[in-house]
Amino acid sequence: MTAIINANNSGITQTVDLTASVAFQTANTNALLIDSTQNINCASTAALIVPAGTTANRPTASSGMLRYNTSNSVFEAYSTGNWSSLTQTFLPVNSVAPVISGTVTVGQTLSSTTGTWSNTPTSYGYQWRANTTNITNATSSTFVLTSTQNGANMTCNVTAINAAGTANAITSNSLGPVVSQYTANFLVIAGGGGGGGAGAPSGRGAGGGGAGGYRTSAGTSGGGAGAESSLTLTAGTVYTITVGAGGSGGTGQGNKGSDGGTSVFSSISSTGGGGGGTAASPSATVGNSGGSGGGTADAVDTTRSGGAGTANQGYAGGQNTGNASEGTNGSGGGGAGSQGTANAGTGNDNTHPAGGNGVASSITGSSVTRGSGGSGGGANDSQNGSNGTVNYGNAGGGGSGTGGSTAIAGGNGGSGVVIVSIPTASYSGTTTGSPTVTTNGSNTILTYNASGTYTA
Repeated sequence: MTAIINANNSGITQTVDLTASVAFQTANTNALLIDSTQNINCASTAALIVPAGTTANRPTASSGMLRYNTSNSVFEAYSTGNWSSLTQTFLPVNSVAPVISGTVTVGQTLSSTTGTWSNTPTSYGYQWRANTTNITNATSSTFVLTSTQNGANMTCNVTAINAAGTANAITSNSLGPVVSQYTANFLVIAGGGGGGGAGAPSGRGAGGGGAGGYRTSAGTSGGGAGAESSLTLTAGTVYTITVGAGGSGGTGQGNKGSDGGTSVFSSISSTGGGGGGTAASPSATVGNSGGSGGGTADAVDTTRSGGAGTANQGYAGGQNTGNASEGTNGSGGGGAGSQGTANAGTGNDNTHPAGGNGVASSITGSSVTRGSGGSGGGANDSQNGSNGTVNYGNAGGGGSGTGGSTAIAGGNGGSGVVIVSIPTASYSGTTTGSPTVTTNGSNTILTYNASGTYTA
């Protein structure tokens, strides 16, 4: 049975057997119950006041004692010979979600922040996900994308941990879809310049055209430059290929050759070759600047430089040193591999100074030399300049002078070419412009003789 002790204005009103439970009442309502095993149950909705005091006030202790320490404002309990503070730790609570960042292309690294959490996390956990599926062993704050994630949207689940345990995971923002990338080598040659025109009455030879600019990541570029860096292509991206046309030769005396057209692949642009200078009486004009510069026509008693080449694409055209007599030769146009030859000989020897050398490339699997300058015109042999080779970027030759009334034309420059070497494992097979498709080892070779596109 339960013994009831009721405190009222009259004091204790009842005393019974205390061998069972004891109930303390106020206003006839149980406030404190002590059961037969001495468990204490407070029925009140108020608070239990425990002993309080400073550290110096601690009593002679035995295990199980509980008090409030006013020195450091904590509850403390005595156990195994020590007073220990009693603190409650709550699970971390998130207020700002984690954020992932980075470039979503295969091979790139994504990073995740922790987000913002309360209740003092001591560590964090990460789980990277592709299209909501956990990625095995992807449990650090960074993740390197592989081809397995190609096409997926990426998120990261972040958990915060403290002494109370591990909070529920919070999902980051989403990035994607992931795209794959690969590198490709290239050879981009612009159109060659046309040779200068010649004719009556001076008999002077015209300058040869300059070769189209020569840029490559698979060998040596024009102008003596080393190979350039290969290009990184992104899957699904359409890349435009432009093949520059050859420049037209001058139609007679007083008509320079025209410049070749620019060739382009992605961010790689090669400058068209400069047109050759014309033999205009009584003076002569220099060749145009370009990928390689055009040669200069015969000049009387005047030294004239050839047209300038573009850095890392080609060389200058040959200069003309002049001669006291009319009827000397034009200079050769610059090539990808060397400067055009200066005018040679005097008078009517009809020598044709050579254009600058081209450069060999083995990007297709066999060595082919392209980007040669056009030869200069002779003094009086009345010959039209030769045409440059189509899709080699070679330049047209200068027209030869004549003492008669015939107009002598410079040769036309050859069109350029764009060649792309792609790992066969990554080759998409999607092209326009009808490139020639061959293989070289583990690479697929696309040779564009006309403009088109490639979808990576």
